[in-house]
Amino acid sequence: MQMLSKGMDFETILSGERPRLVRLCAWVAGSREAAEDLAQETLIAAWKNREQLISLEKMKPWTSAIARNICLNWSRRHYREQSRLSYSMDADEAPSDHELQGETNLEVELDRHELAKLLDQAMERLPAETAQMLIEHYIQESSHAEIAEKMRIRPGTVAVRLQRGKLTLRKVLQTNLQSAASAFGLMGPGDSGWEETNIWCPWCGSARLFGKYQKEEVFALRCPKCDPDEESLMAALDITKPYHARLLGNTKTYKPAYARLLAAFAPLYQQALASHSAPCLACGRPVQVKVEHDKQTHKGSPHSSQVTLHCPACGWASNKSLTGLVMSLPTAQRFWRAYPRMRTLPPQEIEVEGSLAYLTRLQSVTENAELAVICQRDTLELIEVHTNIKL
Repeated sequence: MQMLSKGMDFETILSGERPRLVRLCAWVAGSREAAEDLAQETLIAAWKNREQLISLEKMKPWTSAIARNICLNWSRRHYREQSRLSYSMDADEAPSDHELQGETNLEVELDRHELAKLLDQAMERLPAETAQMLIEHYIQESSHAEIAEKMRIRPGTVAVRLQRGKLTLRKVLQTNLQSAASAFGLMGPGDSGWEETNIWCPWCGSARLFGKYQKEEVFALRCPKCDPDEESLMAALDITKPYHARLLGNTKTYKPAYARLLAAFAPLYQQALASHSAPCLACGRPVQVKVEHDKQTHKGSPHSSQVTLHCPACGWASNKSLTGLVMSLPTAQRFWRAYPRMRTLPPQEIEVEGSLAYLTRLQSVTENAELAVICQRDTLELIEVHTNIKL
Protein backbone atom coordinates (compact mmCIF):
# COMPACT_ATOMS: atom_id res chain seq x y z
CA MET A 1 0.00 0.00 0.00
CA GLN A 2 1.36 3.40 -0.99
CA MET A 3 1.19 5.68 2.03
CA LEU A 4 1.22 9.46 2.09
CA SER A 5 4.39 11.05 3.38
CA LYS A 6 5.66 14.57 3.92
CA GLY A 7 7.87 14.28 0.86
CA MET A 8 4.98 13.71 -1.52
CA ASP A 9 3.51 16.65 -3.43
CA PHE A 10 -0.11 16.02 -2.45
CA GLU A 11 -1.31 19.07 -4.38
CA THR A 12 0.19 17.77 -7.65
CA ILE A 13 -1.36 14.33 -7.15
CA LEU A 14 -4.71 15.88 -6.28
CA SER A 15 -4.72 18.20 -9.29
CA GLY A 16 -4.36 15.14 -11.54
CA GLU A 17 -7.82 14.09 -10.37
CA ARG A 18 -9.43 17.23 -11.78
CA PRO A 19 -10.40 15.97 -15.30
CA ARG A 20 -12.05 12.88 -13.87
CA LEU A 21 -13.85 14.91 -11.20
CA VAL A 22 -15.18 17.35 -13.80
CA ARG A 23 -16.72 14.43 -15.71
CA LEU A 24 -18.13 12.92 -12.53
CA CYS A 25 -19.61 16.25 -11.40
CA ALA A 26 -21.20 16.81 -14.81
CA TRP A 27 -22.92 13.45 -14.52
CA VAL A 28 -24.00 13.61 -10.87
CA ALA A 29 -25.18 17.24 -10.97
CA GLY A 30 -26.60 16.95 -14.49
CA SER A 31 -24.95 20.23 -15.49
CA ARG A 32 -21.85 20.56 -17.64
CA GLU A 33 -21.88 24.30 -16.94
CA ALA A 34 -21.56 23.81 -13.18
CA ALA A 35 -19.14 20.86 -13.35
CA GLU A 36 -15.92 22.91 -13.42
CA ASP A 37 -16.90 24.90 -10.32
CA LEU A 38 -18.10 21.78 -8.50
CA ALA A 39 -14.87 19.94 -9.30
CA GLN A 40 -12.86 22.91 -8.01
CA GLU A 41 -14.93 22.94 -4.82
CA THR A 42 -14.20 19.22 -4.46
CA LEU A 43 -10.45 19.77 -4.81
CA ILE A 44 -10.54 22.54 -2.19
CA ALA A 45 -12.51 20.33 0.23
CA ALA A 46 -10.09 17.44 -0.35
CA TRP A 47 -7.11 19.72 0.30
CA LYS A 48 -8.61 21.01 3.55
CA ASN A 49 -9.29 17.45 4.74
CA ARG A 50 -6.13 15.84 3.36
CA GLU A 51 -5.18 14.41 6.76
CA GLN A 52 -8.15 12.01 6.39
CA LEU A 53 -6.47 10.26 3.43
CA ILE A 54 -3.82 7.81 4.58
CA SER A 55 -3.30 5.87 1.34
CA LEU A 56 -2.94 6.99 -2.27
CA GLU A 57 -4.79 3.84 -3.32
CA LYS A 58 -7.91 5.38 -1.79
CA MET A 59 -7.53 8.73 -3.60
CA LYS A 60 -10.08 8.04 -6.33
CA PRO A 61 -12.99 6.71 -4.18
CA TRP A 62 -12.24 9.34 -1.50
CA THR A 63 -12.41 12.30 -3.89
CA SER A 64 -15.40 10.74 -5.69
CA ALA A 65 -17.34 10.58 -2.42
CA ILE A 66 -16.53 14.24 -1.69
CA ALA A 67 -17.62 15.22 -5.21
CA ARG A 68 -20.92 13.36 -4.96
CA ASN A 69 -21.81 15.06 -1.68
CA ILE A 70 -20.94 18.49 -3.07
CA CYS A 71 -22.94 17.83 -6.24
CA LEU A 72 -26.01 16.64 -4.32
CA ASN A 73 -25.91 19.75 -2.12
CA TRP A 74 -25.63 21.90 -5.25
CA SER A 75 -28.54 20.02 -6.86
CA ARG A 76 -30.79 20.69 -3.87
CA ARG A 77 -30.01 24.43 -3.98
CA HIS A 78 -30.42 24.50 -7.75
CA TYR A 79 -33.82 22.75 -7.69
CA ARG A 80 -35.06 25.10 -4.97
CA GLU A 81 -33.93 28.15 -6.94
CA GLN A 82 -35.63 26.84 -10.08
CA SER A 83 -38.79 26.13 -8.10
CA ARG A 84 -38.80 29.65 -6.65
CA LEU A 85 -38.33 31.14 -10.12
CA SER A 86 -41.14 29.05 -11.58
CA TYR A 87 -43.44 29.80 -8.65
CA SER A 88 -42.81 33.56 -8.82
CA MET A 89 -44.15 33.69 -12.38
CA ASP A 90 -47.62 32.68 -11.16
CA ALA A 91 -47.77 33.92 -7.58
CA ASP A 92 -47.39 37.18 -5.72
CA GLU A 93 -45.50 35.66 -2.80
CA ALA A 94 -42.51 33.34 -2.73
CA PRO A 95 -43.21 29.83 -1.43
CA SER A 96 -41.84 28.64 1.90
CA ASP A 97 -39.16 25.94 2.17
CA HIS A 98 -41.91 23.56 3.27
CA GLU A 99 -43.92 24.23 0.10
CA LEU A 100 -40.83 23.75 -2.03
CA GLN A 101 -39.88 20.50 -0.39
CA GLY A 102 -42.23 18.47 -2.55
CA GLU A 103 -40.82 20.14 -5.66
CA THR A 104 -37.17 19.39 -4.93
CA ASN A 105 -37.39 15.94 -6.56
CA LEU A 106 -35.16 14.30 -3.98
CA GLU A 107 -35.80 10.87 -5.45
CA VAL A 108 -34.26 12.07 -8.74
CA GLU A 109 -31.15 13.20 -6.88
CA LEU A 110 -30.91 9.87 -5.10
CA ASP A 111 -31.32 7.89 -8.33
CA ARG A 112 -28.61 9.97 -10.02
CA HIS A 113 -26.38 9.51 -6.97
CA GLU A 114 -26.87 5.74 -7.02
CA LEU A 115 -26.20 5.52 -10.77
CA ALA A 116 -23.02 7.60 -10.44
CA LYS A 117 -21.79 5.27 -7.69
CA LEU A 118 -22.62 2.23 -9.83
CA LEU A 119 -20.67 3.52 -12.83
CA ASP A 120 -17.80 4.54 -10.56
CA GLN A 121 -17.64 1.02 -9.12
CA ALA A 122 -17.78 -0.55 -12.58
CA MET A 123 -15.06 1.70 -13.99
CA GLU A 124 -12.74 0.93 -11.08
CA ARG A 125 -12.85 -2.74 -12.11
CA LEU A 126 -11.62 -1.96 -15.63
CA PRO A 127 -8.02 -1.38 -16.74
CA ALA A 128 -7.20 2.33 -16.38
CA GLU A 129 -6.68 2.84 -20.13
CA THR A 130 -9.98 1.13 -20.98
CA ALA A 131 -11.91 3.22 -18.45
CA GLN A 132 -10.32 6.42 -19.73
CA MET A 133 -11.22 5.58 -23.33
CA LEU A 134 -14.88 4.83 -22.49
CA ILE A 135 -15.19 8.08 -20.53
CA GLU A 136 -13.57 10.10 -23.32
CA HIS A 137 -15.94 8.69 -25.93
CA TYR A 138 -19.28 8.31 -24.10
CA ILE A 139 -19.12 11.11 -21.53
CA GLN A 140 -16.78 13.65 -23.10
CA GLU A 141 -18.18 12.77 -26.57
CA SER A 142 -14.71 12.79 -28.14
CA SER A 143 -14.34 11.32 -31.64
CA HIS A 144 -12.14 8.32 -32.42
CA ALA A 145 -9.61 10.66 -34.03
CA GLU A 146 -9.49 12.94 -30.96
CA ILE A 147 -9.00 9.98 -28.64
CA ALA A 148 -6.32 8.54 -30.91
CA GLU A 149 -4.41 11.83 -30.89
CA LYS A 150 -4.66 12.22 -27.12
CA MET A 151 -3.64 8.61 -26.38
CA ARG A 152 -1.13 8.41 -29.27
CA ILE A 153 -2.64 5.38 -30.97
CA ARG A 154 -4.32 4.76 -34.33
CA PRO A 155 -8.05 5.56 -34.80
CA GLY A 156 -8.65 1.97 -35.87
CA THR A 157 -7.16 0.77 -32.60
CA VAL A 158 -9.52 3.10 -30.71
CA ALA A 159 -12.57 1.51 -32.36
CA VAL A 160 -11.41 -2.01 -31.47
CA ARG A 161 -10.57 -1.11 -27.87
CA LEU A 162 -13.86 0.72 -27.36
CA GLN A 163 -15.76 -2.37 -28.48
CA ARG A 164 -13.70 -4.58 -26.17
CA GLY A 165 -14.15 -2.06 -23.37
CA LYS A 166 -17.95 -2.14 -23.74
CA LEU A 167 -17.93 -5.93 -23.60
CA THR A 168 -15.69 -5.89 -20.51
CA LEU A 169 -17.89 -3.30 -18.81
CA ARG A 170 -20.99 -5.36 -19.57
CA LYS A 171 -19.33 -8.44 -18.07
CA VAL A 172 -18.49 -6.48 -14.89
CA LEU A 173 -22.09 -5.29 -14.62
CA GLN A 174 -23.45 -8.79 -15.22
CA THR A 175 -21.27 -10.44 -12.59
CA ASN A 176 -20.30 -8.03 -9.81
CA LEU A 177 -23.05 -5.42 -10.03
CA GLN A 178 -25.98 -7.20 -11.67
CA SER A 179 -28.86 -6.22 -9.38
CA ALA A 180 -27.91 -2.54 -9.33
CA ALA A 181 -27.38 -2.48 -13.11
CA SER A 182 -30.77 -4.11 -13.70
CA ALA A 183 -32.49 -1.38 -11.70
CA PHE A 184 -31.28 1.21 -14.19
CA GLY A 185 -32.17 -0.86 -17.26
CA LEU A 186 -28.52 -1.42 -18.17
CA MET A 187 -29.32 -5.10 -18.65
CA GLY A 188 -32.14 -7.54 -18.21
CA PRO A 189 -33.18 -8.32 -14.63
CA GLY A 190 -32.08 -11.51 -12.93
CA ASP A 191 -34.43 -13.68 -10.94
CA SER A 192 -37.50 -12.16 -9.40
CA GLY A 193 -36.69 -13.19 -5.82
CA TRP A 194 -35.40 -11.14 -2.92
CA GLU A 195 -32.12 -9.30 -3.35
CA GLU A 196 -29.93 -7.52 -0.82
CA THR A 197 -30.12 -3.72 -1.08
CA ASN A 198 -27.59 -1.14 0.07
CA ILE A 199 -30.04 0.22 2.68
CA TRP A 200 -29.36 -0.47 6.35
CA CYS A 201 -32.53 -1.33 8.24
CA PRO A 202 -33.64 1.89 9.95
CA TRP A 203 -35.15 -0.07 12.85
CA CYS A 204 -32.26 -2.33 13.96
CA GLY A 205 -29.33 -0.76 12.07
CA SER A 206 -27.52 -4.10 12.01
CA ALA A 207 -28.63 -5.66 8.70
CA ARG A 208 -29.18 -4.52 5.14
CA LEU A 209 -32.72 -4.67 3.86
CA PHE A 210 -33.81 -7.20 1.25
CA GLY A 211 -36.08 -5.98 -1.49
CA LYS A 212 -38.17 -6.65 -4.56
CA TYR A 213 -38.75 -3.87 -7.06
CA GLN A 214 -40.34 -5.14 -10.26
CA LYS A 215 -41.87 -2.51 -12.49
CA GLU A 216 -45.64 -2.83 -12.84
CA GLU A 217 -45.61 -5.66 -10.29
CA VAL A 218 -44.44 -5.11 -6.73
CA PHE A 219 -42.30 -3.01 -4.41
CA ALA A 220 -41.35 -4.57 -1.07
CA LEU A 221 -38.72 -4.28 1.65
CA ARG A 222 -37.99 -6.50 4.64
CA CYS A 223 -35.28 -6.89 7.26
CA PRO A 224 -33.81 -10.41 7.55
CA LYS A 225 -32.75 -9.74 11.13
CA CYS A 226 -35.84 -8.02 12.55
CA ASP A 227 -37.92 -10.90 11.19
CA PRO A 228 -36.49 -13.70 8.99
CA ASP A 229 -39.98 -14.69 7.83
CA GLU A 230 -40.19 -13.69 4.15
CA GLU A 231 -43.88 -12.93 4.56
CA SER A 232 -43.17 -10.26 7.20
CA LEU A 233 -42.65 -7.01 5.29
CA MET A 234 -41.44 -3.63 6.45
CA ALA A 235 -43.00 -1.93 3.42
CA ALA A 236 -44.95 -3.28 0.46
CA LEU A 237 -46.92 -1.88 -2.44
CA ASP A 238 -48.86 -3.63 -5.19
CA ILE A 239 -47.86 -1.50 -8.17
CA THR A 240 -50.13 -3.33 -10.57
CA LYS A 241 -52.61 -0.79 -9.17
CA PRO A 242 -52.26 2.56 -10.99
CA TYR A 243 -52.88 4.59 -7.83
CA HIS A 244 -49.94 2.83 -6.15
CA ALA A 245 -47.67 3.03 -9.19
CA ARG A 246 -48.19 6.80 -9.30
CA LEU A 247 -46.85 7.08 -5.74
CA LEU A 248 -43.44 5.75 -6.80
CA GLY A 249 -43.27 7.75 -10.03
CA ASN A 250 -40.12 7.16 -12.07
CA THR A 251 -37.85 6.07 -9.23
CA LYS A 252 -35.54 3.22 -10.15
CA THR A 253 -33.83 2.12 -6.94
CA TYR A 254 -34.95 1.17 -3.46
CA LYS A 255 -34.06 4.10 -1.25
CA PRO A 256 -35.54 6.83 -3.49
CA ALA A 257 -38.67 4.70 -3.91
CA TYR A 258 -39.03 4.13 -0.17
CA ALA A 259 -38.42 7.84 0.58
CA ARG A 260 -41.11 8.77 -1.91
CA LEU A 261 -43.48 6.15 -0.49
CA LEU A 262 -43.09 7.61 3.02
CA ALA A 263 -43.59 11.16 1.77
CA ALA A 264 -46.66 10.20 -0.25
CA PHE A 265 -48.48 8.41 2.58
CA ALA A 266 -47.62 10.91 5.34
CA PRO A 267 -50.27 13.56 4.43
CA LEU A 268 -52.95 10.86 4.13
CA TYR A 269 -52.24 9.53 7.63
CA GLN A 270 -51.94 13.03 9.09
CA GLN A 271 -55.38 13.91 7.73
CA ALA A 272 -56.83 10.62 8.95
CA LEU A 273 -55.54 11.14 12.48
CA ALA A 274 -56.55 14.80 12.65
CA SER A 275 -60.13 14.40 11.34
CA HIS A 276 -60.71 10.62 11.71
CA SER A 277 -61.40 10.53 7.98
CA ALA A 278 -59.45 10.56 4.72
CA PRO A 279 -60.14 9.70 1.06
CA CYS A 280 -59.41 6.18 -0.15
CA LEU A 281 -56.51 6.06 -2.62
CA ALA A 282 -58.40 3.58 -4.78
CA CYS A 283 -61.95 4.95 -4.99
CA GLY A 284 -61.86 8.29 -3.18
CA ARG A 285 -64.55 7.42 -0.64
CA PRO A 286 -63.96 7.95 3.12
CA VAL A 287 -61.86 5.34 4.89
CA GLN A 288 -62.25 4.03 8.43
CA VAL A 289 -59.42 4.98 10.81
CA LYS A 290 -58.30 2.67 13.60
CA VAL A 291 -55.52 3.45 16.11
CA GLU A 292 -54.13 0.60 18.25
CA HIS A 293 -51.66 1.18 21.07
CA ASP A 294 -49.13 -1.25 22.52
CA LYS A 295 -49.27 -3.43 19.39
CA GLN A 296 -46.51 -5.69 18.05
CA THR A 297 -46.39 -5.08 14.29
CA HIS A 298 -44.24 -8.16 13.56
CA LYS A 299 -42.33 -10.86 15.42
CA GLY A 300 -39.34 -9.49 17.31
CA SER A 301 -40.43 -5.86 16.98
CA PRO A 302 -41.11 -3.67 20.04
CA HIS A 303 -44.68 -2.81 20.93
CA SER A 304 -45.83 0.47 19.40
CA SER A 305 -48.87 2.32 18.11
CA GLN A 306 -50.29 1.33 14.73
CA VAL A 307 -52.71 3.21 12.49
CA THR A 308 -54.89 1.23 10.07
CA LEU A 309 -56.88 2.74 7.20
CA HIS A 310 -59.62 0.64 5.61
CA CYS A 311 -62.13 1.48 2.90
CA PRO A 312 -65.43 -0.38 3.43
CA ALA A 313 -66.53 0.50 -0.11
CA CYS A 314 -63.74 -1.11 -2.16
CA GLY A 315 -61.66 -2.98 0.42
CA TRP A 316 -58.45 -0.93 0.07
CA ALA A 317 -56.39 -1.01 3.27
CA SER A 318 -53.09 0.32 4.59
CA ASN A 319 -51.36 0.42 7.96
CA LYS A 320 -48.36 2.15 9.48
CA SER A 321 -46.62 1.97 12.83
CA LEU A 322 -45.68 5.02 14.87
CA THR A 323 -42.04 4.58 13.89
CA GLY A 324 -43.03 4.47 10.22
CA LEU A 325 -44.85 7.78 10.59
CA VAL A 326 -41.89 9.31 12.43
CA MET A 327 -39.63 8.23 9.56
CA SER A 328 -41.81 10.18 7.12
CA LEU A 329 -41.01 13.48 8.86
CA PRO A 330 -38.67 15.74 6.83
CA THR A 331 -36.30 16.04 9.81
CA ALA A 332 -36.12 12.24 10.17
CA GLN A 333 -35.48 11.87 6.44
CA ARG A 334 -32.61 14.38 6.64
CA PHE A 335 -31.17 12.51 9.63
CA TRP A 336 -31.37 9.20 7.74
CA ARG A 337 -29.63 10.68 4.71
CA ALA A 338 -26.86 12.09 6.91
CA TYR A 339 -26.50 8.84 8.88
CA PRO A 340 -27.52 5.93 6.60
CA ARG A 341 -26.75 3.34 9.26
CA MET A 342 -29.04 4.17 12.14
CA ARG A 343 -31.46 2.42 14.47
CA THR A 344 -34.81 3.34 15.98
CA LEU A 345 -35.27 2.80 19.70
CA PRO A 346 -38.65 1.53 21.00
CA PRO A 347 -41.08 4.44 21.59
CA GLN A 348 -41.47 5.55 25.20
CA GLU A 349 -44.76 6.79 26.62
CA ILE A 350 -44.23 10.08 28.45
CA GLU A 351 -46.34 12.98 29.72
CA VAL A 352 -46.15 16.45 28.16
CA GLU A 353 -48.16 19.26 29.76
CA GLY A 354 -50.65 16.81 31.25
CA SER A 355 -51.19 14.80 28.06
CA LEU A 356 -49.82 11.41 27.03
CA ALA A 357 -47.13 11.52 24.35
CA TYR A 358 -44.61 9.26 22.66
CA LEU A 359 -40.85 9.79 22.56
CA THR A 360 -39.12 8.13 19.60
CA ARG A 361 -35.32 8.26 19.26
CA LEU A 362 -33.24 7.67 16.12
CA GLN A 363 -29.55 6.92 16.75
CA SER A 364 -26.60 6.63 14.41
CA VAL A 365 -24.88 3.24 14.79
CA THR A 366 -21.48 4.57 13.74
CA GLU A 367 -21.41 8.11 15.16
CA ASN A 368 -22.56 10.09 18.19
CA ALA A 369 -25.70 11.49 16.58
CA GLU A 370 -29.29 11.27 17.77
CA LEU A 371 -32.70 12.64 16.85
CA ALA A 372 -35.54 12.64 19.40
CA VAL A 373 -39.14 13.10 18.23
CA ILE A 374 -42.03 13.76 20.63
CA CYS A 375 -45.61 13.42 19.37
CA GLN A 376 -49.08 13.18 20.89
CA ARG A 377 -50.17 9.67 21.80
CA ASP A 378 -53.63 9.66 20.21
CA THR A 379 -53.21 11.92 17.18
CA LEU A 380 -49.44 11.39 16.72
CA GLU A 381 -49.23 15.14 16.06
CA LEU A 382 -45.65 16.42 16.27
CA ILE A 383 -44.84 18.31 19.49
CA GLU A 384 -41.05 18.69 19.61
CA VAL A 385 -37.87 17.58 17.84
CA HIS A 386 -34.45 17.53 19.52
CA THR A 387 -31.06 16.62 18.06
CA ASN A 388 -27.41 16.91 19.04
CA ILE A 389 -26.26 17.59 15.48
CA LYS A 390 -27.02 20.16 12.79
CA LEU A 391 -29.37 18.99 10.02
